[in-house]
Amino acid sequence: MNGKLQEGPYLFAVDDDEATLKLLEKLAEELGFAFEGFSRLTDLQARLGWGTPDVLVIDGLLPDGNGVEFLREFPRRNILKRPKILFHSAFFRKYHDCEELKRLGADRIVSKPCRVETMEEALVELLGSHVWSPDEFEEPVAQAA
Repeated sequence: MNGKLQEGPYLFAVDDDEATLKLLEKLAEELGFAFEGFSRLTDLQARLGWGTPDVLVIDGLLPDGNGVEFLREFPRRNILKRPKILFHSAFFRKYHDCEELKRLGADRIVSKPCRVETMEEALVELLGSHVWSPDEFEEPVAQAA
């Protein structure tokens, strides 16, 4: 997508694993959010020049850098709003690492590998949304005349 973000909620994700990006895209779509995925930090950084998403999912280790360094530099970016940040990595699992990630601005930390439901719950929490299942809809009650 070129240009500014369209109206509505947006989720950006940077991960070098294509399967993870496809999963995040599917979950974002189910939640009613637009999605853009990137396999490199440089691509994400270039895209952030056009607009900031509502939620940003960052992998820990990428071919051109790491998510921790990105978080350290992120506050220096000239952005209008700060997105919710989900840090997603197979590394950085220790308590000390998690505390550092939170200090750097990660709102949620999800370790890889994870269940699809775990990622969905984290996104729902960050997006402030709810995924409706078909059994949650009720038939309208007929009103008496």
